[in-house]
Amino acid sequence: MVLPCAHQVCHWPERDEQRYAHLIVQSDEVRVLSQIYYDGCMMVRNRHMVDRSSLCICYLDKPKGGTMSTAAYACKKGLTIVNLALMKDDAAR
Repeated sequence: MVLPCAHQVCHWPERDEQRYAHLIVQSDEVRVLSQIYYDGCMMVRNRHMVDRSSLCICYLDKPKGGTMSTAAYACKKGLTIVNLALMKDDAAR
């Protein structure tokens, strides 16, 4: 897992914190990019992941925002994009 900052969950509901903690324990490796939150840390994390990937799997259902920006960056880097939102739409038909 690549975490944008050390205390990402400090304002999350307890149930989400517990789920997150479970994912951390299940991870082979956890990399924390910053000890503190700052504007733009999520984008830095997303680009970090894209720069180390050969495939982008996303759930992109809006034409703007962080997911869109990350998918566009991945596309620019030549990665294949697998958009799970499109698969959901296909399954509904």
